[in-house]
Amino acid sequence: LPPGSFGAAISRPWCLALVELSQPSSTDATLDLACGEGTCAFVVADAIEEAKIWGPPPGAGPGAGQTASVLGLDNNRRALEKARETSRLFREETNNTNTMDAATKSAAYKSVEVSFAWADACDADAPWHEARKKQFARAYCAFGLNHFKDKETALSRVRETLVPGGTFVCSVWAPLSEKNHPLFYAAYLATVETIDLMEAKKAMSDKWLVDAKTETFTHFGKPFDFVEPGGDDENARALDKLERMLIKAGFDAPDAAVETAGHARFENLEHALQACVENLSFLDDMRFVDDGFFYQTFLETFEALLLRTAGDDLVFDPDTSAFTVPSTAYFAHATAPWR
Repeated sequence: LPPGSFGAAISRPWCLALVELSQPSSTDATLDLACGEGTCAFVVADAIEEAKIWGPPPGAGPGAGQTASVLGLDNNRRALEKARETSRLFREETNNTNTMDAATKSAAYKSVEVSFAWADACDADAPWHEARKKQFARAYCAFGLNHFKDKETALSRVRETLVPGGTFVCSVWAPLSEKNHPLFYAAYLATVETIDLMEAKKAMSDKWLVDAKTETFTHFGKPFDFVEPGGDDENARALDKLERMLIKAGFDAPDAAVETAGHARFENLEHALQACVENLSFLDDMRFVDDGFFYQTFLETFEALLLRTAGDDLVFDPDTSAFTVPSTAYFAHATAPWR
């Protein structure tokens, strides 16, 4: 997911849910826009591999006869390097696994091609779509849409890269609130309250405290700013905005819906918190200040807030400490015109 978003424990199951809206066939060329570190791209690649066994059949739908592939595009070079490294390590591990028989190893090593490239979704000086028109059967954008400066231009470019009848699916988070995201909301409040405590105790420099607050507000702000929060019509406004954007971008049959679900499963409360905040750069400092006092306070504050905000929606596995908690997102689906 785009940098500043959340760990794979959250992003991967939500990407799985998104890809279920547009299951690729075993011969689909696919695009993942705003791929970040490649989470959704790898989910799409897995779905293509599964299609070789379970379907859809080869050549089903638009783009029949293409060679299966996944191209991830992003304008963050650090995230792209991590995505490429993940892909390289997987191939090396597969190729070096002695427990695999030769046939299985060969099939895995020759799996669907996943590649990554730099692109700015809507920059006029970087028209990434020009060389890729009518190249993809399916395109995906998992929680990246609200990071684009010009969303309509980005969506228009995606539409131009799809073959006639090709499908596009995207997802955006609902606004950050106790109701929509008890997990994220608890993590946000726990982070802010812990930084405030560190400020009161003069545990860190003024610059460190200002930087930590700024990073926190960005981290928990940008992913949730697709629509203004508040009001009984919050979801309706978001769905209408998504569908109108897709229509303006030239797509046919746009359809958006609210998705409230506990797709992510966490081993324990600390695992859940780490998935929410693992990209925050100041956490390592927090872990060691005053022999870990503030980090322990951070964990305890998060636990108390989550139990309060989630209430009965917090569902624990009776045999382990694992649990799920719902979040709310908006999923949209549209097709490139046949004409």
